[in-house]
Amino acid sequence: MTARDMPYTRTKTAMRKAATEREPVRIRGTIVATGGGYSGPYKNVWLLVSTAAGRIQVTAGTKSPLGTMAVGTRVDLAAQLTGMYDLSADTYYASHARLITSGADTSQRDRSRAM
Repeated sequence: MTARDMPYTRTKTAMRKAATEREPVRIRGTIVATGGGYSGPYKNVWLLVSTAAGRIQVTAGTKSPLGTMAVGTRVDLAAQLTGMYDLSADTYYASHARLITSGADTSQRDRSRAM
């Protein structure tokens, strides 16, 4: 199943089940925080995405479309949950995030439909 064909994970129960079984999820939310880090010799960016089902932290390359997103941007993405959950921060961790659309992409699409 492609990322665009996946159903959205909308509830906390569904997110918890997906994290326990390390399943891929499709989420829609807002980037609430970003930061930088390293994975071995490679520099990366982490993004914290707030969704209706919970908060998810994903990493991306510094020059990738997802890695250049600003705080406050609405995103639609698919990611593989790692099974790790931070109780103190109430955050799920995911890897292999794939950006499907972002706030900028959505507004451009809406303008083209209006013409």
